[in-house]
Amino acid sequence: YATVTYERDKGRVLGALFAFESLGWGLACLMVRTSWVELPSPDFLDRLFQLSLGLSLFTAVVMQLFFHAPPLSNHDPQENRWRAMFHEWSVLYHDRKVLSMAAVLSAITCGSMIFLAWYTPYLCTHLGGSKELLGNSLGLGTFVAAMSFPLFGLLSDRIGRKPLILVSTVAYVALYWSFIYIRDPNLLALLYALPIYPAVRVALNAFLADMTSSSSRGGGLGVLEGAQAISSAVAPVLGGLVIWRFGYEGLPVAACALMVLTTVMVAKLLLGEPEAEPASCGSNGTGI
Repeated sequence: YATVTYERDKGRVLGALFAFESLGWGLACLMVRTSWVELPSPDFLDRLFQLSLGLSLFTAVVMQLFFHAPPLSNHDPQENRWRAMFHEWSVLYHDRKVLSMAAVLSAITCGSMIFLAWYTPYLCTHLGGSKELLGNSLGLGTFVAAMSFPLFGLLSDRIGRKPLILVSTVAYVALYWSFIYIRDPNLLALLYALPIYPAVRVALNAFLADMTSSSSRGGGLGVLEGAQAISSAVAPVLGGLVIWRFGYEGLPVAACALMVLTTVMVAKLLLGEPEAEPASCGSNGTGI
């Protein structure tokens, strides 16, 4: 909806949306500093579920009262909607550019999540960091992301999506290379908050939004989110296997190696592709 409403400023509006998402994550992470953390586990979980229920109901009421979505469909009213949907779905899953973006996001997600999924035990168990340091690190990371998402969104609109994706991937290589040698939990917690992921997420989503028309954009972004979800499930398993075989010391090494391979793949896929022009809101078909 946001990219359709603000067709020529996709990066800016996606950056703003992701910033508020990060703000919510940051507030949740800082709950370890509340008095709730001292409660027994069942009581603590009950409080969390009650809070989640309340926030969900509040969100539902706000959406019903104040959210007025623009129309997305420009199909002929007489056509079979199910047939059109399945046709567009098949086109998306056979489009090389869409699948290339999904492959890029999968590789980046896998390379980052193989470490980040095990960040808590790595920091607290392996390096001896405290729970307070963990909460502060997660909170700082999400708040920094909330501040940087809009900046990266504007940059993606000004300099293009591809440069931002390439630079971010190289930055991930440098970050995990440094993690191999860091033994100070405070330094690791600080570096964890560097806003690399915001640049990748905004640029990739805006890039794919540029390649799709308003009528097929939900499906295109769904392909991207689905690829990320699958990688987010596979990466922790790979990280667990690395820890089982090599110990925690092997975790940043594996993440760095995967990011090096990802950088090569990103450069190969993106450097040969022309920067996509924003799709027209009034166009028919998939616009890919």
